[in-house]
Amino acid sequence: MTSESKFFDDCRELFLTDGWKAFKDEVIVGLNSVHVASLESAEDFWKAKGRVEALSQIAGWEDAVLAAEAQQEADSEDSYEEAV
Repeated sequence: MTSESKFFDDCRELFLTDGWKAFKDEVIVGLNSVHVASLESAEDFWKAKGRVEALSQIAGWEDAVLAAEAQQEADSEDSYEEAV
């Protein structure tokens, strides 16, 4: 098993846990709690923007990992077909 395969296996195992689901739900709550209309200054805006960017990256991490795994599998199949 390659280190990439182990990484994807470990991630899939993580994504199935109740802890991951609870964490992801909390990240979504955090994203939904940012209200641009209530920001009072440019500094507040930039802080909120950074928070949204960070939380969005975390919220999308599962999808990104699964997409990377699917791409790796497709690349492996293409390499196999070219070799045959």
